[in-house]
Amino acid sequence: MIEHFLPGNTYTYELVKELQKLVEVELLCRRDAGECPELRQKSPLLYPNGTGKLLAPLVYGYGLSCLSKRVTSSRYDMIHVQTFKKAEYEMPVYLHRNPRAALIHTVHNVLPHEAAEKDEALYSRFYGACDALITHNEYSRQLLSDRFSLPPEKIRVIPHGIYGSIRECPIRADKTRTNFLTFGMIRDYKGIDVLLKAIALLPRELRNRCSFTIAGRQYREQHDTDYEAMTAELGISDTVRFLLRQIRDEEIPGLFQQADACIFPYKQIYGSGALMMAYTYLRPVIVSNVPAFCEETGNGKTGLLFASEDPAALAGAILRFLETDEAGRRSFSENIRTLAETKYSFSRSAVLTAQLYEDVLRDRG
Repeated sequence: MIEHFLPGNTYTYELVKELQKLVEVELLCRRDAGECPELRQKSPLLYPNGTGKLLAPLVYGYGLSCLSKRVTSSRYDMIHVQTFKKAEYEMPVYLHRNPRAALIHTVHNVLPHEAAEKDEALYSRFYGACDALITHNEYSRQLLSDRFSLPPEKIRVIPHGIYGSIRECPIRADKTRTNFLTFGMIRDYKGIDVLLKAIALLPRELRNRCSFTIAGRQYREQHDTDYEAMTAELGISDTVRFLLRQIRDEEIPGLFQQADACIFPYKQIYGSGALMMAYTYLRPVIVSNVPAFCEETGNGKTGLLFASEDPAALAGAILRFLETDEAGRRSFSENIRTLAETKYSFSRSAVLTAQLYEDVLRDRG
């Protein structure tokens, strides 16, 4: 299995921990991925962060060469690609793999969020060459099948698990203020502008009872909107706190423990690891009614839905949450618990993944 974003993204780490109980799996990852003591087989050979602009092409090229040697060898029955650092260079490597190895790819995003026209042809060729593709929900499965004319039986839905086990959080003692958290990398499709406009629409006396934290790194070269300036222009700086940086692992529990609910005002999405992080802490969610969120919240059983890209609708959802009593909020959390212990557990994801491997190898003869 290949993962370019560990330790920043721990999805693959959680999956491999469970998957290695069922099949023999080696994780090819970055050289700065860390110890990962719970993984039996880990090969840190890919491009690490922090190499500097001058050395980066050489270091990346060396990692790509190591990857090529691995996938063209005869040591693997299955090559499972999770992520790409630079898809235009890595996809051809997989297309020239040893033919005895089946090729699987987990499609976290049907296309990159900032995809150019040339990307569609690149991904189409790669998807066509895969023996099987994995999506995290039915919406992405259907979209992938329709957009790239892929047979539905080639695509398997395996839900994203919560991160680790459920983390019980004590009910906050402060009943005078409701804390809302928006967590994850800041990009245009995340709808931070929608959230800020919604906050500005709240009656002042209610807004004074709320606190909003927006936490996550913003890559300015991809998305340069100045949200702090927007907050000042809207007159809500006293209500909104920004943590626009990489959130350290040790900070994450505190952020979610202090939150009464998590808000995800996305304009569009294929699936969300941040939503699963909220589920890990049993936090009710307020989410836009994009198809993936409707599916992954059980049509609002884990919180509240609002019309996507509509600040007034989001303001209304926030008001409804403020009016929801403790029993109602606890009901949202119990619905999350049920989903986390069944549909969204990594142990279940591992069983489904191992079954897919078996089916693909059987079909290949």
